[in-house]
Amino acid sequence: MLKWFAEQKEWHDRIVCAHIDHMLQPESEKVGRLVRDFAGKLKVPFAMKRVDVPAHLTRKRESVEACARSLRYRALEELRTESCCDFILTAHSKDDDAETIWMKLEQGSSWFEVTGIPGRRERILRPFLSLDRRQLRAVLDTEDAWHNDPMNCDSRFPRVRARGAIAYFEQDRADVLDLLSKHGQAVRKLQTLSRRLLKANKNNSVKDILGHVEHLEDLPKNLYLEDLDFLAVETALEGLGKAQEFRLDGPLRRQCLEFIKSKGGESVLELGDGFSLNRTGRHLWVQRRLENDFTLGQSDSDFVWTPDALGKTTSGVCEINCREWNVRAWKPGETFCPAKRRTRKISDWLSEAGVHPSVRKQWPVLCCDDVIVAVPGLGVREDVQPRAQEPSLKISWRSILHCDQPVIPGFTRWRFC
Repeated sequence: MLKWFAEQKEWHDRIVCAHIDHMLQPESEKVGRLVRDFAGKLKVPFAMKRVDVPAHLTRKRESVEACARSLRYRALEELRTESCCDFILTAHSKDDDAETIWMKLEQGSSWFEVTGIPGRRERILRPFLSLDRRQLRAVLDTEDAWHNDPMNCDSRFPRVRARGAIAYFEQDRADVLDLLSKHGQAVRKLQTLSRRLLKANKNNSVKDILGHVEHLEDLPKNLYLEDLDFLAVETALEGLGKAQEFRLDGPLRRQCLEFIKSKGGESVLELGDGFSLNRTGRHLWVQRRLENDFTLGQSDSDFVWTPDALGKTTSGVCEINCREWNVRAWKPGETFCPAKRRTRKISDWLSEAGVHPSVRKQWPVLCCDDVIVAVPGLGVREDVQPRAQEPSLKISWRSILHCDQPVIPGFTRWRFC
């Protein structure tokens, strides 16, 4: 892949060669030098990071492959940022795609997990998935330096066993690769179509689908699509800032399905990165944890998500005389006095407004010098007035994706500017 891109005039000056040393082999440093020298021969900038996979495995129980993969992509993302590059490119081929599908079939994975390797996921691009490994290696000349990872021959790893199984079809190898890859593509297309149905249903509002369990049944489904209810969760996560076509890992997808199918009560399923799937009776919603203290700037991307539970109150404005302001979650016992109303505990205000207990604790408050000056949906303090001859700051917020129900899932986006 490196050689192919380096030999294209339109790409040569736009790439950086990134190498990750996993510290799994005695000769890993030698391999790093080989890659560095090859990049130098092609006159391509070189960057490298070491990730200590063996040390990480002593602290966390997971497979060598999974550990190496997560550390590798984290390191690649760091190198991408440091090198001011837009994307990470990997040389996965049709063989890799077919091996992935074979492994998942052998492991008895759910049908919706047998999707193979996507051509793009967030900032990761895989431009050679349509080529098999032999075609990709044909780019190299006999004098080119290359290294074959000895772990590629270690049958303890599922991918190596899958590679060996596919090798038995030597005469029909190309057909087997095509068949497996097309199977993965078909499953991905079905899931993409289902996502579009989710987004188009109920006035283009995903929250209406995730809002009540029975709404999931409104989707046009067949026997297979009944297993895709987790897509509503993934689509809601996209709306909360995750990348487009975001996907949870396989075990979490299955947990989401079980969570959605469970009956009544109050429960929470942690989704990672501060997100959770919440249930109260028949209501479901995805929630993003609001940290106790964080400072917002003044850009279009500065917003806080809260469950929309305050009827028709959708916006507010206040003018304060300080430049240091922040948004945080309210704390137990804190009080607030909206203009022309009396002082009461914030918990009482939210309770009176009909905000469900599981939603209240994440409600945002706007502070100046750690004094609460406004609460979205409740109002602004009357005594927050700019002092004479001092610069003041006008702050406004408005809710987006508003819905008129007393307790709903989904979120209102409060954007502060």
